[in-house]
Amino acid sequence: MAEKIKKTADLKSYMKAYRDANKVKCGCGGSFNNNTAEKHGNSVKHQKYLEKEKAKLIIDEEEILAWLKTRFEETSTANENSKTKRTDKNSPIFKKLFEASSEKTYDFMLENRLELVKKAYATPSSQQSALSTLKIVLDHVKPLSDELKQTIYKEGVALGKQYKEEIVHNSEGMSYEELKKYESSDDPIIRMFAHLYAPDVPALRLSEWVNTFAGKNSKYNQLILSTGKYTRRISKVQGEETTFKLPESLIKWMKKMKINGPLFGALSTEQVSQQVVKVFGKDNGSRYWRRKFVTEIVNKMSGPERVKMAEMMNHSVDTQVTVYDSKTEAKKPKLKK
Repeated sequence: MAEKIKKTADLKSYMKAYRDANKVKCGCGGSFNNNTAEKHGNSVKHQKYLEKEKAKLIIDEEEILAWLKTRFEETSTANENSKTKRTDKNSPIFKKLFEASSEKTYDFMLENRLELVKKAYATPSSQQSALSTLKIVLDHVKPLSDELKQTIYKEGVALGKQYKEEIVHNSEGMSYEELKKYESSDDPIIRMFAHLYAPDVPALRLSEWVNTFAGKNSKYNQLILSTGKYTRRISKVQGEETTFKLPESLIKWMKKMKINGPLFGALSTEQVSQQVVKVFGKDNGSRYWRRKFVTEIVNKMSGPERVKMAEMMNHSVDTQVTVYDSKTEAKKPKLKK
């Protein structure tokens, strides 16, 4: 009869090390080796893990985009008598949210919805729109409970309240830093406005920008992107045709966005102004940004530079000082009522 091997401390340590070296860690939190694989697979803990994994819904981007397109076309047909041309805003918003999400599952996007919309968009108004789009998509993939719908609705209301508070704050005068946030707005009108009134771009009158055509033409104000040359033909102050170069930063962005034709589409100056006021508040229209540009940017320029900028902005240096410089305006005596 073979002699029974005694399990010494060294042997026990060796066998434990051998078992540990051959262990495989499982997603359920447990582990197994060749001898315990079947037992582990049948364990309650592992079975619950498998059920949870199966319950995870992977969101198919192409399927969702196709559904959103069909949904938009159906609702557009139902409102084809409307004078206002409708655009599909949900598709680009979802695409941006999907790209921002580190996991493409239903559960992850639902549980992290607020972090997701804030990661994708900088402003509360855009975040509110994104949350609405995400709610539509998630409810399509797997119907949301009435309680959860109400929760998401309240979250949207809170973002809307934050947006209104920003409007009140903006009534005191927006900064260039605040304006920059809107350069990535999902609204093409606001996005264009934010770029046109950036601190390194001559603050032209809004009507001049609205009447600007990117590309060769003989009727409107002309912007040639290949050279950056701007030719003004239409202006509130009618005069001779003037040509000057716009900053490379603006031209580079327009090239990237493939801007072509009227900068604001078929919208009038009044329509663009209404949209700007709706987002920035009534005190932060184009006139505010022209004054701010003179006060904060032009005032730091040399005499010859100020003259050149006055020509670009289509007003005299005297007008620049007495009308658009807010520091000068603050010194004016107020008329008695």
